Amino acid sequence: MTMNVSYIPKYLKKLIAENHVMTFGESLTFDCTTIQNPQDIKIKWHFVRRHTNNSRLLPYNGSVLMINKLTVDDEGVYECTVSNKIGKSQRKF
Repeated sequence: MTMNVSYIPKYLKKLIAENHVMTFGESLTFDCTTIQNPQDIKIKWHFVRRHTNNSRLLPYNGSVLMINKLTVDDEGVYECTVSNKIGKSQRKF
């Protein structure tokens, strides 16, 4: 007999700090890698611009988001949502 336990996505990497202070022109990587059962997942990234609070869905669905050559337009909060048929997990950067 085999038992199969289903669960929502859980993040593999611990979030070290909420606020990241970066320098313009640098690169930045956000890691939203998870483990889950069932394995079939959807990943969505949202970005909320710092001074305007405008929110938008980013056209990317991978678990690691990389921004090359940061500019003032990249300032804000990045959020990944990982979901499977059991539920979802969210993480803000």
